[in-house]
Amino acid sequence: MHEILTIGRFDPRGRTGIQRDLQEVTRQGGRARTVATYSISPEDPSQIYPIPVAIVEAQLRGLVDENVKCIKIGSLIGTDMMDMIADFIEKGPGAGLPLILEPVMTPGRGAKQVLDHAAVQAFERRLFFHADLLCPNLTEAYRLTGVRVLDLETMKYVAEMLMTLGNKAVLLTGGSLAGDTVYDVFMDGDCQEIFTSTRTPGILPGPGDVLTASVAFGIACGKPLRRAVEDARSYVQNVIKEQLEAVRGADATVSKAAAS
Repeated sequence: MHEILTIGRFDPRGRTGIQRDLQEVTRQGGRARTVATYSISPEDPSQIYPIPVAIVEAQLRGLVDENVKCIKIGSLIGTDMMDMIADFIEKGPGAGLPLILEPVMTPGRGAKQVLDHAAVQAFERRLFFHADLLCPNLTEAYRLTGVRVLDLETMKYVAEMLMTLGNKAVLLTGGSLAGDTVYDVFMDGDCQEIFTSTRTPGILPGPGDVLTASVAFGIACGKPLRRAVEDARSYVQNVIKEQLEAVRGADATVSKAAAS
């Protein structure tokens, strides 16, 4: 059984964060061990409940063994937590394991920032150098680089900027960019590649979580990074299509019942 360790926020609704990671990895035939850094309100994702660093550290104890093949880090909060997680990655049980890093800045759509300037700096200083893949969206990339992305050319430029932060590779996701085509820019030390897909109507809860958890699971299965990214993107597209078909099926059932 291929296993990952995912560290991030707890969403009682199961739509985002470590709950979503667990769902998607399980769906793909793997297992996820989860550590919560804070919880969000099921009614209002802007309401967050931080978990003390000592308790987060206690959750991590004993979780990493020979079965864990990759670590994914999502939502963290505060410089003390950054430092503790970095120690875990640098010289603790997480040392040497592949790391997928999603630099989450907010706990949900429309919510306030959870990382202040000092925390973002700690993220960069302590964790980026250990990341096999840094996977920000355009909002997160803006906070990291100060460059606002409005088109594909700027996306490619920002991906190059992100590669200077010490991580081994970048996947800059462009789902929030306007247009019928969705662009994701992948870059490592050898090349830059543009992944494209047709925008599908509808909103997938926690798309970044689904993507990064799927990449981490691919790495845990022994896939090379680029292949893991490609397969994860395809998986996300399939999940979106399935949800859209389910919604259309439900609407058709309602219409049929109303007609009768």
